[in-house]
Amino acid sequence: MDINKIDTTNLSLREQILINQKLPRPKQNVFGDIQAFPVTFRLGCRIELSDKPQWHDGNAPAILIDGKKVNWGPDSTLDFEKNPNEYLMCIGESSLHGKYPNHIDHLYSPYLWKTGVMQERIPLAKRQGWCCTMFRQDQHRDHISELLITKYQNLFTGSEWFCYDQGHNFKDLFKYMFRKPHRKSLQNLLGSGNMELLKTFPVISGDADHKSLGPWHAQTMIELVPETTTRYFDPTEKIYKPISAGMPFVMVASQGFLYRLRKMGFRTFHPWIDESYDQEPDWKIRTEMAVAAMFEFVQSPHDLDHIQSVCDHNQQTFRSIRQHDYLARIAKKLRPLITFE
Repeated sequence: MDINKIDTTNLSLREQILINQKLPRPKQNVFGDIQAFPVTFRLGCRIELSDKPQWHDGNAPAILIDGKKVNWGPDSTLDFEKNPNEYLMCIGESSLHGKYPNHIDHLYSPYLWKTGVMQERIPLAKRQGWCCTMFRQDQHRDHISELLITKYQNLFTGSEWFCYDQGHNFKDLFKYMFRKPHRKSLQNLLGSGNMELLKTFPVISGDADHKSLGPWHAQTMIELVPETTTRYFDPTEKIYKPISAGMPFVMVASQGFLYRLRKMGFRTFHPWIDESYDQEPDWKIRTEMAVAAMFEFVQSPHDLDHIQSVCDHNQQTFRSIRQHDYLARIAKKLRPLITFE
């Protein structure tokens, strides 16, 4: 059976289980659930299936190889950090900079394949204002809100798209938000009751979820991007959205985030946007520098032809990378761990 020629995404659960039963058993004891099938099928490896709805305490897909955990995909690094000693290998979606021998820093984050794709090219000359959309509460997002209140309220013009759903302590910002903040948790947003909640998020393309592009990605000049963490390089759909939309961006993220983004083949916006914040080690000062750089640019956008060429390059790089099979990359990294008779 050439499993690589089978489109597993359109198979029923019963069909997937039957395929798993026909695959050869490896020498190792490999245990997991149906979330692992997209990778284990590519490995041509049969796994022993758990009959529990949730057999491990993480969010990322995982298997056990002779009792040691291996995981990959979104939240894999977050799961790994809870107890690194449990893992034979974590194929992370983040970069921990070689801190753990059993954590493989990602080459390309899985979120790159999950982010909505902008089908059209909207020139910067037809855009105006800025956007910054935040859901989950975090200290760096709180700090952005504090800065907006104390330093930048007079720069809200009505052309921006701003929201902070769990920033309930910043009521002074409510009047600037393009919709009322949601009061449901992230767990509820991603759970079974999400469709009614998500009706307030018009989308341009893709599925109606938090990885889709919003109308702000077709209208605004620049995005202020508060990434998931400021501790380490963790590119998620948050950075890939403005890249997909052909927009410049300013990051509130880890030190050296832009440097590592360039290592992946993308370009950033120095000297037209002050990117000196990227080298600042203190997350609070780095955040302040990033927000200042965004407002400095949006008040006086210039050299748009040069910036447009960077955005066009980033869109093309984004689409080129997506032509690769992310799950095949995962299977390739797992293959040395599994052997057959």
